[in-house]
Amino acid sequence: MSIWDRLFGPKSPPRHSRPTQQAEPRGGGSGTRVGIDKISALIAELIDNPDSKARLKAAIELSRNPSEASTSALIRGLKDSAANVRGCCAESLRMLKDSKAVEPLIEILLTDTEHGPVYYAAKALGTIRTPRAVEALVAALEQRKGDISELCLQLGEIQAPAAVEPLISAVKDRENVSSYARRHAVMALEKIGDPRAKEALQFALDDSDEGVRTRAENALRVTATTQSSEIRAGDCCEICRRNFRDKHSWGLECGGGCISKLPNSEDYDIAARYCHKCVARMTSCPQCGGRLLNSIL
Repeated sequence: MSIWDRLFGPKSPPRHSRPTQQAEPRGGGSGTRVGIDKISALIAELIDNPDSKARLKAAIELSRNPSEASTSALIRGLKDSAANVRGCCAESLRMLKDSKAVEPLIEILLTDTEHGPVYYAAKALGTIRTPRAVEALVAALEQRKGDISELCLQLGEIQAPAAVEPLISAVKDRENVSSYARRHAVMALEKIGDPRAKEALQFALDDSDEGVRTRAENALRVTATTQSSEIRAGDCCEICRRNFRDKHSWGLECGGGCISKLPNSEDYDIAARYCHKCVARMTSCPQCGGRLLNSIL
């Protein structure tokens, strides 16, 4: 079931099939004016219309008309009195992928008391994936805030090393974490591939839920195969190491031509994108020309 079906209910209006219309097309002229007028009308609907369904429709349409004004209005919509409107605004912000929405989405994730808004806030933060967004997802999992299964899913997709310990805790917390969420925690640990997860995955082998047990068996098998053939990350210059961290480049393949997956080590978020075998043939950083550090991360 799509978000729009969830938000509108079983009698949802049909989706619009037309492509996204840019708010301010190049070249100016009447097209630009029409786009601005449309966005202004949608913003007025979202902010002022007393009908929550009308506000929902406006939030959906704003996601199809990207602009700074659309983002600002949707951020304001996160404080709407109706939970389904707040959730729709969070989903629309996910589609716009504007990093300016990160802090307002974090506030929803950590403070909203309704399931819908926090669920879609987690999805949005997992899509935007700035370091601050990932930090908030990890914090929410540690504090058991929001939809735990969705938090685990998003952190697994991101392959965030900082999430390993909270995910391990979730796998072991059979009293407070649902079996469905524990399944996602196990799958997230498999995707991250950190050796620290081994004990927790073995612990999950006797979980009361068959889905958890099956996924733990598969995770142990996959991680054992991966770690046996893993190539350690190579070094790089300080400039590029910092750039890679800022770009949040987890889960990348080696850029040196051998397409080896870089390992998910504890400090993987600041590792270079070149594996040890490739970097051994280099004397300077291929990204900026700086001298390599001659160390292994």
